[in-house]
Amino acid sequence: MDVRTDNRIEWIDLAKGICMILVVFGHFPELIIWLENGHEYDPTLLCRMPLYFMLSGLFFKTYSGIIPFLKKKFNHLLFPYISLLIIGHVCVALYSAPNWFLFSLFITNLIGYGILSLTQLAFKEKSNMLYIVLLVVSIAIAYIGYNCHIDQSISQLIISKHVRFCESALMGLPFFMGGYIIRNSTNLISVQQGVKLKEIAIAILCIAIVFLISWMYDWGDISYHKNIYQIPFALTLLGGAIGAIGILILSKQIGRLPLVSYFGRYSIIVLTTHVILINAIRECVNALFGIEHPQWLCLPMIVIVILAEIPLIALLRRYLPYLFAQKELLK
Repeated sequence: MDVRTDNRIEWIDLAKGICMILVVFGHFPELIIWLENGHEYDPTLLCRMPLYFMLSGLFFKTYSGIIPFLKKKFNHLLFPYISLLIIGHVCVALYSAPNWFLFSLFITNLIGYGILSLTQLAFKEKSNMLYIVLLVVSIAIAYIGYNCHIDQSISQLIISKHVRFCESALMGLPFFMGGYIIRNSTNLISVQQGVKLKEIAIAILCIAIVFLISWMYDWGDISYHKNIYQIPFALTLLGGAIGAIGILILSKQIGRLPLVSYFGRYSIIVLTTHVILINAIRECVNALFGIEHPQWLCLPMIVIVILAEIPLIALLRRYLPYLFAQKELLK
């Protein structure tokens, strides 16, 4: 059942929270190898970034024009990204690699605004043809991103890194526009009373397909951060979309899980701080147990990271709201 608090849809926060938990787990590769009996890659890589792109697309809108749109995206994405990038370069201990996604999502929003505006010139009203054109154009643009690979030998340069993030933005576009299409052409966001076993079964099937695709390609690496995909283009898109939709459906059926939903509500804070916490905790564990500590020790480390995020979110919301998109700098 949908639960709305302060005009929020709580199952959307739950889906974002699940995405954040998967991201935290993903930054413990030694635990994944231990759990998967030697497999090096995490199958959730196929869908967790597509899920975040799709969640963003669900609430994508052009506002009243390009200037209000740019102000919104500057406040919510670009200002936090630039500020955290500067902080990370001034103090290496506060550098967080996942911040790349804020810049990538900003570029995806710009491209989405452009293709939606152009498409609406041809289709004055929302229609199935408009959505088909949006999806086809998005997939064509993503194919460019899939095949673009900046020279990794210069990938440490700040300009080349941002080129790579733009490539990832292209790959995220079909999921982003898919979210927009789902919002405007289905009743996914509408209020639903009661749990439906059919939808739970569909969600589980979707998640199972993601694992099947990963297994078929020997758990091939997927990195939206590095724009590397060791799975064919069509299956990368299909697996990402199916996995993201499966998690959305499952989240809607569950409704709310207090801690996970809390993380989802403040997903930007979790996204940009969890690696800093992980690095600090790793340093402590290495000092106590040595670098070759047991792999299972990552489980309590994850618990500590999750618990540490709770007071950190409260502090950053209160004292640095503009930095983490909790207040708008530009009105």
